[in-house]
Amino acid sequence: MNAAPDVQQLVQESDLGGRQPAGGVRAAIFAACIAWSLLQLWYASPLPFATGWFVLNDTEMRSLHLGFAVFLANLVYPFGK
Repeated sequence: MNAAPDVQQLVQESDLGGRQPAGGVRAAIFAACIAWSLLQLWYASPLPFATGWFVLNDTEMRSLHLGFAVFLANLVYPFGK
């Protein structure tokens, strides 16, 4: 009789490709996720227009959005192990 596969191990391998970032990479991923979230909140709020500071047009926001996505993708799924 086959043993049941460990569900947590299967989920981890599926979500992160079996990688467990540690140290500086883990901190960089966390910081980038927080920064990206704050950027989204700033862009969606009326504060940029009220303060006149860091007002972004659509093209600039799309570029920042893509930059965060590519940066995080490279940190989470590096080219080489």
